[in-house]
Amino acid sequence: MSGYAVTVDHQDESPADDSRIYDIGDDGSDPQPPPLPFEPQKKPDNHLLKAILSTVLCIPLIGLVAIVYAAKVDSCYSQGFYDEAMEKSRRANAWGNAAIIVGLVIYFVVFVFLFFMMYYVGDSSYSDYDYNY
Repeated sequence: MSGYAVTVDHQDESPADDSRIYDIGDDGSDPQPPPLPFEPQKKPDNHLLKAILSTVLCIPLIGLVAIVYAAKVDSCYSQGFYDEAMEKSRRANAWGNAAIIVGLVIYFVVFVFLFFMMYYVGDSSYSDYDYNY
């Protein structure tokens, strides 16, 4: 890079690292900070909406487990535990999916049971029977 080098003093940093060199472009643009030693990782999705909806609409007990894992994603990420945040995200997604699948199966079984009960039991009429002995 051809440009100027500027030394900037930072008063809030430790005395061992009290200055850094920033490159200024040829056009006099703002100084660019040095690259980070690592690329910041993207925050994983916490699947909180899925967890809440599966708790309210499907199976509350399984959905609560999904909510707990979804809440742990943000705390792990903010503390810098990226791998653990990814694991919590996967578990929140899995528990949310499990609650939705189990809920849909239960709703289907109840619907089929009620449909057949209305069809077979509701079809029989007691007026056809002769109660005179």
